[in-house]
Amino acid sequence: MREASRRGRGVEGGDNSQEELRGVESNYAIGNEVENMSSKLISALLVSLMLLLLCVGTGEAQRRRRMKHRPKPASESALTPGKWGGAHISLDVYDGGATVEYDCARGSIDERLRVDRDGRFDARGTFVREGVSIRVGITPVKRPARYEGHVSGQKISLKVTLTDTSQTIGSFTLTRGDEGRLRKCR
Repeated sequence: MREASRRGRGVEGGDNSQEELRGVESNYAIGNEVENMSSKLISALLVSLMLLLLCVGTGEAQRRRRMKHRPKPASESALTPGKWGGAHISLDVYDGGATVEYDCARGSIDERLRVDRDGRFDARGTFVREGVSIRVGITPVKRPARYEGHVSGQKISLKVTLTDTSQTIGSFTLTRGDEGRLRKCR
C-alpha cells in the first residue's frame, strides 16, 4: 500500500511537473508578449516625443524670426535722443542718458531713459549747484538725484529730487525741440 501510494504520488508528481512546465512556458510567453508590447509602446512614445520636440523647436524658431522684425513693445522703449526744454531747464537726451541745465545748476541722467507703456520713466543721475551761491575756489558737490518723468506726445513732465536728502529740486514741463529758457547764475 505504501508502494502504491508512493507510486501514486510519483505519477501525480509527474503530472504536476508537466503542468508546472506548461505554466512556466505560458508565463514565459506572456512575458515575451508584455515585453514586446512594452518595447513597442516605448518606441511609440519616443517617436511622439521627438515629433513634439521638433514641432516646438520649429515653432520657437519661427517665433524668434517674427520677433526679430517686430518693434519693441512700449514697455521697453527708450526716450528718443534730442533736445527738450522749458522754463528754467534744458534737457539733452542721448542714447545712454542725458545732460540737464538749470538756471543755477547742472545735472546728468546716468542711464538710458527707458519709458514704460504708460509713458513714465524713473532714472538715476546727479545734480550740481552752480553760480554765485558757490564760493570761489570750492568745487561744487555732485549730489545723487532721481529724475521721474512722464512723456505725453511732445511734452515731458519732470520731477527732480535729491536722493540723499529727499529734497525736491523742482517740477518742470519740457517740450521736444525747445532749447529751454535759462537765466544762468554766473
